[in-house]
Amino acid sequence: MNTEIKDLGFCKLLDYYSAVLTDKQRDSVNAYYNDDLSLGEIAAIENISRQGVRDNIKRAEVLMTELEAKLGLMEKAETYFALTETLKEKLEKITAEIKGRGSFAAIQTAVDDCNTLIDTTIIF
Repeated sequence: MNTEIKDLGFCKLLDYYSAVLTDKQRDSVNAYYNDDLSLGEIAAIENISRQGVRDNIKRAEVLMTELEAKLGLMEKAETYFALTETLKEKLEKITAEIKGRGSFAAIQTAVDDCNTLIDTTIIF
């Protein structure tokens, strides 16, 4: 019985770094994390040993982790998405102020908040 706990963060890393993996690594990692197949099941599909599958997965995990540490694509994307959500909320407040005939000062403050977010968030 496999007692190893899967780090599902590799599912997300695979989205960003799958192109740099070998076909075998990509297929093994995808089957293991996204399809939730066991090493034995993947080995049967790939026609390699269970140890070969494990080695492919471990090499891919190391490579993706190193790339994320150096490039930070996933972290930058998450920052971008968080910024986008915050800006949407600010714009909804501006829209509500305009519809409610809010004060110009409140609208200007919301616009200034948006500009500050954009100016202070370095994504790439």
